[in-house]
Amino acid sequence: MENEVHRVTLQLTEKGLLLDVLQREKDQAATCAKELQHALHAAREQVSRAGARQEASQERLAQAQSEAMLLRQQLEEAQNKGIAKERAVTDAQERFSDILSKLRSDCEERVVLVEDRNKELASKAADLRDQIYKLEEEKNERETGIRQLQQELADSLKKLSMSEASLEVNTRYRNDLEEEKARLLKDNDRLRGK
Repeated sequence: MENEVHRVTLQLTEKGLLLDVLQREKDQAATCAKELQHALHAAREQVSRAGARQEASQERLAQAQSEAMLLRQQLEEAQNKGIAKERAVTDAQERFSDILSKLRSDCEERVVLVEDRNKELASKAADLRDQIYKLEEEKNERETGIRQLQQELADSLKKLSMSEASLEVNTRYRNDLEEEKARLLKDNDRLRGK
C-alpha cells in the first residue's frame, strides 16, 4: 500500500508537473491565440483599409480613365483642329504665294513702265534744259536789245526834249515875229493913212 501510495504520489506529482506544463502551454497557447487574434484583427483592419484603398484606387482609376478618355477626345479634336489649321495655313500660304507672285510680276511691270517713263522724262528734261538754255540766251539777247532800245529811247527822249525846247523857243520867236509883223503892218497902214 505504501508502495502504491508512493507510486500514486509520484504519478500525481508527475501529473501535477505535467498539469503545470500543460497549464503553461495553455497560457502560452492563450497568449498566442490572443496575439493571433490581435494580429488577425490588425490584418482584417489592414485588409479593410486595403479594400477601401483599392476601392478608392478603383474610383480614382475610373476617374483617371474617364479623364483619359476626355483627354483623348480633346486630343483628337485638337489634332483635327490642328490638321484643319495646318490646311488653312497651307491654303493661306499658297494664296499668299500666289498674291506675292502676282504682286512681284505687277511690280516688275510697273518698274519697267516707271523706268521707261523715267527715260522719257529724262529725255524731255534734257530737251527742256536745252530749250531753257536757248530761252535764257534769247532772254539775255532780248535784255541786251531792250537795254540798247532803252538807251536809244533815253537818247531819243533827250533829243526830243531838246527839240521840244528848241521848238518852243522857235515858236516863241515866231510868235514874237508874227506879233512884230502885225504891229509893223498896223504901223505901216497907219502911216499910209497919214
